[in-house]
Amino acid sequence: MNIVHLHMVYPRYKTGVDRYLEMYARGIQKGSYGFLKSHTVFLTDDTTRLFSTVSADDDGVVTATIPFIKSKLLFKDAFWRKKYFKVIIETLAPYLEKMPPLIFQYHNLFLSELAEEMKDHFGGKTVTHLHCIPWKYSSTVHPDHFNRLYQLYLDEAYDLFGETETSTVRYDLSDRIICLSEAAKDYLVKIHQVDRDRISIIYNGLEKRDVIRNSRDEPVPEILYAGKISKEKGVFEMLDALVHVKEKGYRFVVRMAGSVTQSDFTRLKTYSGELDIHFLGQITLDELYHLYARCTMGIIPSLYEQCSYVALEMAMNGVPMIVSEIDALAEIFEHEKTALLTPLGFDRDFGLKLDEGIFVKNIVRLLEERELREQLSGQVRDLYEERFTLDKMMAETVEMYQKMN
Repeated sequence: MNIVHLHMVYPRYKTGVDRYLEMYARGIQKGSYGFLKSHTVFLTDDTTRLFSTVSADDDGVVTATIPFIKSKLLFKDAFWRKKYFKVIIETLAPYLEKMPPLIFQYHNLFLSELAEEMKDHFGGKTVTHLHCIPWKYSSTVHPDHFNRLYQLYLDEAYDLFGETETSTVRYDLSDRIICLSEAAKDYLVKIHQVDRDRISIIYNGLEKRDVIRNSRDEPVPEILYAGKISKEKGVFEMLDALVHVKEKGYRFVVRMAGSVTQSDFTRLKTYSGELDIHFLGQITLDELYHLYARCTMGIIPSLYEQCSYVALEMAMNGVPMIVSEIDALAEIFEHEKTALLTPLGFDRDFGLKLDEGIFVKNIVRLLEERELREQLSGQVRDLYEERFTLDKMMAETVEMYQKMN
């Protein structure tokens, strides 16, 4: 069985899909999956990569990196996009043509066309891996459009939602779809009329590693945010809430690790005069795990989120968490048992916002109540062990592949 993963990588930052594929590779390496070969075809917008590179190791595992500058020509003009996809297929043909059965698993929705072209040329089947609910990306770029869609979804006006969304993704062509939440599955069923039986919910999984939490009382509590630093991740609402907490007389340090655009960084710097805040940029995984071990709490304030690897990493490390009650986070965590959940409110004019009053109360509770922190720490670690290990993710994924053949 040959799985060909199609994914877009960016030289400037890493995504949750990059983390997923790292874990997937580790799962293949450590599991009893000798019958399965995992190949990767990475497209990149790295302007220093002018030529494609393709190689196969002694076991016949193919690794390819192909330049793909996301220009208006390729994205807006179907004719030229299809031409370029045929060039990609010609580049890969010497490696894949004698390799049935093939499953093309694509991790970016705009690669659905490429997956279908490869299926037509080489034979096999396709898997859509829905790492995000696509329409929610418009929350930052087109907030008015997002707000209209959100209201339509709340009103259960699904036909009008579909007309307004104007999605061009052909979910009906895919042989199988992997979702990371019930929320994503509901979207596909209600908006795109996908047969529920063609959808598998497989949560992300994380490789287990030894965890040693520093449980001693620190003179100044440390609050950790990790991940992409941007508006849709709720970071500005988090910082506003932390300002209110400080105004109540509480002392703490804020550490933020992750990529950030220059414009967002300029806005973030305005909080430096009000909070003891440290911007760490992109750091290594070992450095991040050191922060998990020492922080007092972690905050995941996203305005939309699927099965966040940061959330799983914090869970595995037993970090007491405050998370937004949205999408997969609301399905994963239970309030006051495995995390403190902060609800969101929606206004047609002002959009989706975290409930600031409850957000502030949640932060204060975790700063004040050591017993609650310890309770959440132990129970969220158990949650990881029960539902989000790498072994569980791989077993469910391979079972899905086997049912496709």
